[in-house]
Amino acid sequence: MQPAALPPLPVHPASPLAYAPPAGLPVGHEPIRKRSVGPVLLAAAAAFVVVTGGVVAIGNLARDSSTVAGQTGAPAVSTSDRIAGWRDGGGLSRMQAIQDDLASIGDAGARTDPDDMNTACRSLQRDIAAAQAYDPVPDAQVQSSWAGALTHGARAATYCIAGTEQLDADMLNRSADELTEMGRDLDDGAARLGAIA
Repeated sequence: MQPAALPPLPVHPASPLAYAPPAGLPVGHEPIRKRSVGPVLLAAAAAFVVVTGGVVAIGNLARDSSTVAGQTGAPAVSTSDRIAGWRDGGGLSRMQAIQDDLASIGDAGARTDPDDMNTACRSLQRDIAAAQAYDPVPDAQVQSSWAGALTHGARAATYCIAGTEQLDADMLNRSADELTEMGRDLDDGAARLGAIA
């Protein structure tokens, strides 16, 4: 009687970290690998959706920052008034456009539609350029976070466009990485606005 045959060894044994998400990506985000278009777009879209929450938080806090404008004697009053002017003069509409683009990208990814995702990424690219051309936020710390978020968002859009045109998982991974950084900057800006409000 012969002993039972052992299962064959894998040709390329995988490291325990081979399937771990890259550092800095949102929990639940898995790395995109060369595979069919559906999972690639779904994974990329998940990162876009996470950032949308940060844009909403910035918009809500910018909206709320004017609630202290009626108080007197606090240095935050003048900053709050200036932020309210920035918001009402076009800042909030630019944030809303970016939020809408991110939602469209997430929707296209959920439907595994690379053409629609490409269109949404092009819209994101245009809306980020418009936000970058608009007046700076009248608070140096918030402006620094907002400018950083827009820079990362612009890179994310560029990588997304290339990734959806070529169905290139590496480009979509880069896009997701840039969006993670965008989300961090938005969180920082929201925290500062919260302190002002």
